[in-house]
Amino acid sequence: MSEFTRILIFQCNKLGREAVLVLTFDDSKTPGIYHTVFPTAFKVTAFGPEGAQQFMVTYKSQLGFTRAQIDGGTVVPASTYTPINVGQKTILTKKSVPAIEIYSFSNPEDITPPTGQMVAQNSTDGKENIGVGFFASPDDRPYQILVFEGVASGSSVQSEFTPILGGYITADYKENAVLRGQISTPLLFKEDLVQLPQLTYWELEYNAASGTYAIKRDLTG
Repeated sequence: MSEFTRILIFQCNKLGREAVLVLTFDDSKTPGIYHTVFPTAFKVTAFGPEGAQQFMVTYKSQLGFTRAQIDGGTVVPASTYTPINVGQKTILTKKSVPAIEIYSFSNPEDITPPTGQMVAQNSTDGKENIGVGFFASPDDRPYQILVFEGVASGSSVQSEFTPILGGYITADYKENAVLRGQISTPLLFKEDLVQLPQLTYWELEYNAASGTYAIKRDLTG
């Protein structure tokens, strides 16, 4: 599949109550979800009770592996990463020089025979966290959206990432937080981004009588 971009605009007008929207790639079919691989709070934004508001989210299909570092429960911007395509493999290594350790990924190479996976091998001398992310721009660091935690030396992670985005209303998470378990509030939004057109609009609504939220596709936008 050729590279693609998806733009999602979440909006509301006179919502009536403050709401915090959390977006995450937490599809329950991801192998090892909440055991060996953990999603992050990809985007977090607050909507106020009054006025018209919009929040734009952009996803691009160029994926990458990262050496994921977690500080206080939050994944920090990656300093070691590489773009990768489906059917390729890369190797994470560590080189020690005086007073510093240098980590790097090898240039990705095609897997033989071809597979539908992306593979990252940990060839350092210890456990490492390996992240999966995407590049919003070739010149930017990747957004890290999944973390394989504690990958042993000599072991590999295999990802068949499908960009299924989930949306929740909850104030329990900050952006880039590593999610250790399923979010407890109702899932309001679940979409495979591959199946959407390039630009879509989504309306956030609050029902005061029931005290519930909903996210619905706005086909007039």
